[in-house]
Amino acid sequence: MPYVPYGYSGQGQFGVDLVPDNPKIAIPVVGQCKLRESASFTLKDLKAELTKTDGFPGSIKLYVLYTTATRHVSIQDALQSGQYLHTRSNGETCEVLIVYWDDITDLECVPPQLRAQMFPGAFQLFSAATAPAADSAAFIASLHTFKAFVPTVFPVQMFHWLESWNFALGYVPSSMFNRITNLCIEIDRAEHGKNGVHDFLYIGDRSVLAKCLPAAERFFSAVTEFRRVINAHTIGSSLDDGTEVQTLGGLPKDAWAGITAQWLEAAKWLASVYRRDVLGEVSD
Repeated sequence: MPYVPYGYSGQGQFGVDLVPDNPKIAIPVVGQCKLRESASFTLKDLKAELTKTDGFPGSIKLYVLYTTATRHVSIQDALQSGQYLHTRSNGETCEVLIVYWDDITDLECVPPQLRAQMFPGAFQLFSAATAPAADSAAFIASLHTFKAFVPTVFPVQMFHWLESWNFALGYVPSSMFNRITNLCIEIDRAEHGKNGVHDFLYIGDRSVLAKCLPAAERFFSAVTEFRRVINAHTIGSSLDDGTEVQTLGGLPKDAWAGITAQWLEAAKWLASVYRRDVLGEVSD
């Protein structure tokens, strides 16, 4: 049975994030997802989520909570008997199952295209490792062009910004984002130009960007992915001091954490690619 999100952040979800896709089939199994970067998920937190289910209109016989949190002793103690049960206000009793990210060893149940969105960096590394080897002379020539040219369109100051910006603010400066957007457009035109749409290559420095391939593939992919995750949920706005930004201001505040966590991961990946491929530094 496929599952779908139940409502949206900010709506009354009653401690339930995932429900069966077919409402005509009464499957009393629901899911909840809790992202925890550093904070613990305790028995008190679990009980608070279970109490919310009193408002859920459907039957619940199994409540599955998925979390990236590390194990907490309070929950481990509660599970000593091997089973944890919760009784809802309507008298219905449901079993509670907790699945930690550390327990996940096989992602074959997740469609490949979704896995690629979840772990873009890993997929890019894998594709680079398994792709047919390019001609060494051509690769070296493209590498020289790449290292010389990319710092002119993505200077080291932008790299430092990636590593220092507080993405949890829920916005990024438009001045920085617009530079990245314009670069992504030029990368797209350069790639199409290299693949046969030659008219694109007459404009600006696209012919030079095209000559950066194949050495620039990892960087091009990382900068494009960074722009995608920022652009997916933001709108243009201005701060009180007049600074133009791309912001999550149109979304409920409780939806920000998960989105900005994606921003941070994409920024870390792009910065690591820049450090290695452009600056030539070896990470520890």
